[in-house]
Amino acid sequence: MTDALPCPEPLATLRRAGPGGHGEHFVQFYDDERLILEGVDAFIRGGLADGAGAIVIATAPHLEELERQWTAQGVDVEAARRGRHYVPLEARETLARIVVDGRPDAGLFAAVVEPIVAEVAGRQRRVVAFGEMVSLLWEQGRHGAAVQLEVLWNDLALRHDFELLCAYRLPAGADVPSEMLLKVCTEHTRVVPSDRVAAPELMPGLLAEVRELRRAIRALELELHHRRQIEQVLARREQELDDFDRHKDEFLAMLGHELRNPLAPIRNITAVLRRTAGGDSAQHEMCAMLERQVQHMTKLLDDLLDVSRIRQGKFRILREPVDVSTVVASAVETSRPLLDARRHTLRLALPSEAVRVLGDVTRLVQMLGNLINNAAKYTPDGGEITISAVGRGSTVELRVADTGAGMTPEMLPLIFDLFVQAERTMDRSQGGLGIGLTLVRTIAELHEGNVLALSAGLGKGSEFIVSLPLLEAAREPTAPGAGEARVPGIKASRHVLIVDDNRDAADSLALLLRLEGHQVVSAETGRAALEIARMLKPDLILLDIGLPDLDGYEVARRLRQAGCSARLAALTGYGQPEDRARACEAGFDDHLVKPIDPSVLDLMLA
Repeated sequence: MTDALPCPEPLATLRRAGPGGHGEHFVQFYDDERLILEGVDAFIRGGLADGAGAIVIATAPHLEELERQWTAQGVDVEAARRGRHYVPLEARETLARIVVDGRPDAGLFAAVVEPIVAEVAGRQRRVVAFGEMVSLLWEQGRHGAAVQLEVLWNDLALRHDFELLCAYRLPAGADVPSEMLLKVCTEHTRVVPSDRVAAPELMPGLLAEVRELRRAIRALELELHHRRQIEQVLARREQELDDFDRHKDEFLAMLGHELRNPLAPIRNITAVLRRTAGGDSAQHEMCAMLERQVQHMTKLLDDLLDVSRIRQGKFRILREPVDVSTVVASAVETSRPLLDARRHTLRLALPSEAVRVLGDVTRLVQMLGNLINNAAKYTPDGGEITISAVGRGSTVELRVADTGAGMTPEMLPLIFDLFVQAERTMDRSQGGLGIGLTLVRTIAELHEGNVLALSAGLGKGSEFIVSLPLLEAAREPTAPGAGEARVPGIKASRHVLIVDDNRDAADSLALLLRLEGHQVVSAETGRAALEIARMLKPDLILLDIGLPDLDGYEVARRLRQAGCSARLAALTGYGQPEDRARACEAGFDDHLVKPIDPSVLDLMLA
């Protein structure tokens, strides 16, 4: 026989010892029966001579020829058989006992073959075996069944120690299924070709193909293993990023809400200072500065909350007929402090007749206000900003143009992405978080519109065009939702109950209201508020939602159930439509988002 070809480690199913050691599983290919008989003769007879037990599962002619050769060489075959040192089994009969529907059955194999292996292994320190059943299956064309039987032999070798030689007849010129041949090789620890099979007409090409297939499978196994590791890492990273993203959104929402609490007393005290300034122009100017900064901070917090809602899919809008001129007027009013501070010239070009869209007036004002603020920030002091509204068929275009910094062509496609900003100076004088334009696009798209950014380049100004569908002429205006209805203002308000566990917010608001001549009482808990309301019977109750004992919704429900007729205004850091609806359901008349605009209180107390 030629030198053995070791099977590569990753492909070997059974690896228990080196060459010649226990647990070896050999396979020999042959085309001449004399060669395989010589090989089996040497393997089994050598084992018997070494004191090993022998199991031979071969066809009747092969058994007869092997025993004849051993007898001729002085082996007492009958004595070995009687002592169970040698156990012969006829291959066809044994195969018939373990096959079901053409394939070897694991249970039958264990019942028929394993007891014999266990018996011989229990008597002898070493066991050698030859199996010809796989060759019979192979010759019948049942290649998969042959491989399956090899697997059963390997499983048996995990429970009992023996060396096994299997043989496959490969006639010269035969059409050999290479993929099955490779599977046979991978189920053995050593492949032993014969000299005859290695003849030029067959074996060199066959062995080369086997080697190449082994290398290819090894490479594929490594690649698949590597890819599985990468996929697992990517899956973990994706989950970690999702968790981080969710926690970040929750943090932003909580941050935006919590930062409103300190803003409330700042705005309240600013209003107190302004109303007590008298004719002191310096104090009025300082109050104006404070009001602008509070307004700016409030807008940043609103943007943070809106970004969190967008990313969580919770950004919602109301729909009602809205006059575009009303939107422009309100947006300009909210942006007026910044426009005045930068000494910009504002030009308006609005239609003479009403142009309406179906939408959320608050969100539309926010959208246009963001564009005006953006123009004001990125335009040098004393610049010019033009706002126009033009009907285009079934749409209306809202345009905001400025004479400011402009944008590069590379920035234009990215300008509406979250946290993206044009290049800014080191002093960050323009401010902002890179959120405003993302909100502009989101609000426009929620109104079934779109937004476009134009610029001729750096230093040449910018123009933003929002296109919105016009409200159909035949469509009748619908009344605002119940959550948006306004209760008439209180004409002679004398008693106000403030319920807020933030002492500074409550005290500053009380101070502001007392300056207007109102009588104010404060409470820090929901239960205290219920008792004071029962005794005082206030005209207006300003009720914080986040209280330490009962939340504001529960307090409102209990007040209404007790027959309280006071005007109830919710104080909260959340201003989404669903928040307003929940407040309305609980019995509130108004929903005020912190920090409260003092002018809103004036209207409520008029």
